[in-house]
Amino acid sequence: SAVLTQKLEDAHQEGKKRRAAKEECATNIRILQTKIASFPSLEVQDNEIEELQKKISLHEKEILSQQMNKKNLDEKQTYLLKDIQQLQKETEMIPALENQLKELEIETQKIQLQLQEKELVSKKLKEIEIALLSFTQKIAEKEAQSSLAISLKEKITVLNTCPTCLQPVTEEHKHRVVTEQETIFQKNNEEKENLLHKKQGIKKQLDECTAQREILQGLEQKKSALDTQISYHMKQIKEKKFTMAILAKKQTELNIVQEELGKLNL
Repeated sequence: SAVLTQKLEDAHQEGKKRRAAKEECATNIRILQTKIASFPSLEVQDNEIEELQKKISLHEKEILSQQMNKKNLDEKQTYLLKDIQQLQKETEMIPALENQLKELEIETQKIQLQLQEKELVSKKLKEIEIALLSFTQKIAEKEAQSSLAISLKEKITVLNTCPTCLQPVTEEHKHRVVTEQETIFQKNNEEKENLLHKKQGIKKQLDECTAQREILQGLEQKKSALDTQISYHMKQIKEKKFTMAILAKKQTELNIVQEELGKLNL
């Protein structure tokens, strides 16, 4: 980012200043060492030479300490810059994740509205199944009655003596019984055909209702998958927002490190 680039440029300028100061310090050390070397010829007292040597030693130790400190701070700055860049990439993902989450929630709400029909469809399906069973039973009854009518017709046709009273069965009686059974058979057939037609309509409703239930089951599966995605996105957003706090902390640490580097005279 622009901020990090500026910080790196500032750090570079500070480095140039520190190197210039270091060179000046080294020059001063050489001047002092030259003076020490010339003291015998100038008959400088030994205690003055020893004092100068102590000052040089202390100055060299201070420079070494500052160099070690600078090395540690430079390494820390490098690590912090790397961490900050990575954290910034993660936090930049938050808006996209929030938009995706919003789209997922809208789609889930639409599906939820459609799934409100599930209870009505289930109730209707049960009613249709009961009606279909009832028509099936009624048709079976009509078929049984028709079969009984045919059986009675066939029996009365060949019957000459009544098995109960042992009286002769007249043709007139046979004709009357045959006519009655044919009427019953015809009526049952008409009612059965009417029931079959209605049953076909009920069967069509059953197929439509079953298809609708399968669609709703598919929507339930889709909603379940969407719920999983929503949970994942919410978790990601929470983690990324937590990363923002870490980023702020890292940025503060970087500022402190750069201030300390700026104070070093190297």
